[in-house]
Amino acid sequence: MLPKEATEEFKVLYKKHYGQDISDEEASRRANNLVNLYKVVYSPAEPSEEQARKVSEAYEILFEEVLKQRELKNSNLGRNNEKEE
Repeated sequence: MLPKEATEEFKVLYKKHYGQDISDEEASRRANNLVNLYKVVYSPAEPSEEQARKVSEAYEILFEEVLKQRELKNSNLGRNNEKEE
């Protein structure tokens, strides 16, 4: 579990990058999943079942974020196109 200061920093970075606020609980979950992903990726040994599960969860979260950002970008593009017409 990451310290509260790390979770707060993650919230600030998330807001800066995505323009959205997230709860302390959500920030903690996402930040910990990100750290776990890095641990597994940079670990020289075979991942344990627990590590593999954490990586899977982290990938799911990253995938969800990519989809959200695409939807946001597409909706913004649609609004911009409507304004130009």
